[in-house]
Amino acid sequence: MKHFPFGPVPAMALGMTIFERLRADHDVQRTLMKLVVKTHGDSRGRQELFERLKKAMEAHAEAEERAFYAPLLSTELGREHAAHSVKEHEEIRSKLEELAEHDMSSSGWVAKAKVLCELNEHHMDEEEHQIFQVAGKALSAEEQRGMVKEFDAYYEQAQAAE
Repeated sequence: MKHFPFGPVPAMALGMTIFERLRADHDVQRTLMKLVVKTHGDSRGRQELFERLKKAMEAHAEAEERAFYAPLLSTELGREHAAHSVKEHEEIRSKLEELAEHDMSSSGWVAKAKVLCELNEHHMDEEEHQIFQVAGKALSAEEQRGMVKEFDAYYEQAQAAE
């Protein structure tokens, strides 16, 4: 499901490819990241935005690894790229947890948030400009179509688990 500000919309209903679906999720994360770094102190707004960002990033990474990267890892063309991206997910998760444990009222919180956002932005840009092109060649059109439904199912599972 694609989560728009006012509720989920199934990606399949929108006729999205897996690449469009992942980009749409990236756009949500980009918006949330911009908003989070503009917050001040241990405010309710910072807490809510960070929680939304954290949940979105965690669900996205989990669903992406299972629906997109697992099949890509099994291809010769995509194996190295997929392994690299999964490793980046681990780095992002680590930074996300560090930020979650850091005192939101401290002056260092925004600096840590910016580091996380820069790391995630680099990762998303790399996916959109390199990995998607490799995956388009490595995976069949049928595999790509099936990934959207799988991604949405895994995304919903990850959202519900948190």
